[in-house]
Amino acid sequence: MKHSHIVLFIGIVSILYSLVFYYFYRRFLKPFRLKGRANIYAFAGLFIFVYSTFLPFFLMRFKKESVTTVSWIAYLFFGFIFTLFPVMVSRDSVLILFRTVKKYIFKIILMRWIVSDDAPQDHSVQEISRREFLVKSNYAVLGFSTLVVGLGAYQARKPPRVYESKIPIAGLPDHFDGFKIVQISDIHLGLLIDGKYLSEVVRHVNELKPDLVAITGDLVDGTVSQLRSQAAVLKDISSVHGSYFVTGNHEYYSGVEDWLVEIEKLGVKVLMNDHDIIRKAFSKNEMRSQKQDKKNLIIAGVPDHRAGPNAGHLYEPLKAIQGANLNDIKILLAHQPTDIDLALDAGYHLQLSGHTHGGQFFPYNMAVPLFFRYNAGLYQHAGQNGNHMMVYVNRGTGYWGPPLRTGVPSEISLLTLVKA
Repeated sequence: MKHSHIVLFIGIVSILYSLVFYYFYRRFLKPFRLKGRANIYAFAGLFIFVYSTFLPFFLMRFKKESVTTVSWIAYLFFGFIFTLFPVMVSRDSVLILFRTVKKYIFKIILMRWIVSDDAPQDHSVQEISRREFLVKSNYAVLGFSTLVVGLGAYQARKPPRVYESKIPIAGLPDHFDGFKIVQISDIHLGLLIDGKYLSEVVRHVNELKPDLVAITGDLVDGTVSQLRSQAAVLKDISSVHGSYFVTGNHEYYSGVEDWLVEIEKLGVKVLMNDHDIIRKAFSKNEMRSQKQDKKNLIIAGVPDHRAGPNAGHLYEPLKAIQGANLNDIKILLAHQPTDIDLALDAGYHLQLSGHTHGGQFFPYNMAVPLFFRYNAGLYQHAGQNGNHMMVYVNRGTGYWGPPLRTGVPSEISLLTLVKA
């Protein structure tokens, strides 16, 4: 990343953080009308609370063991802030709407009183003060946000949930009916997710006895030198036909070329606009049978379509199956669930993706469908020519940033191919 881009990014983030801090001060802290040292301590506490979330971005250069606890707390603050903020904005939006409607209704009532002989002489209205309402509602907002973050932190520390789906594939031959693919994605091995967590993921994957394992990007958040020992457990993944990996956007922030070499050393096949062929071993009698459908399974992969081009890795799903038999069943591993039409037009039957995390935590899990049409689970994508393909989006096997999984558990996908 160019220095000018880094400066621009830091500038934009600083402005956004300043606006968030100012909003919290005006709408949360100021209504309490604290005086003297109490006000100074509260102001300093709010400042530290908001800006401490910058810490993890500077701590990656140090040894992991020395910064894990600090990073975990800072990222938890980050999650709390970005849970509290939309809740407060929602509260204030409702308050503004209520005050506007109330003012309009009061004017109507007042006009009726003016033209009526029964108009009351005292127009004073006994009601709770605006400041007192803000103080009391701030307690409610704080309590609600604390509960949501607490539940999310608890869920994030639990092992991933296994989501099972049967995926109907048109033209699937009998010998691949029941073929099991285990997909993991978005583990984000780094400051908060360590080799112990990854070891648990590998253990759960192996217990499912997959025919094939697909790792659809964002495996790491850190360099090979920082995470080599943590990632080594990947060599223990077991399946009939091997494990396959495609890059996500975070690999490109972590020294992608080094990771491509390291992942191959761990026995995981990297697919970079290319493919592998999964063949069924037929008996002699099956080979002599004219009725036997001898289609193969093509497992293809492409680099992340946004970050990849910056490293010269172009997103080319058609190139990825160049030379493959057109009649074979084709599966595409692509980190982001976008550009589905390119995959459909190239002749794929199924795309496996991740990236969205399913929104990861409340309330962003409610907003993610606004940005990704396919954001969690199984979908059927229909093309303009009446053709279609299946798309599965993994909700993320780990988490990124805030250690929260409110309402969106981490996922290991068990996908079984079946005849349509």
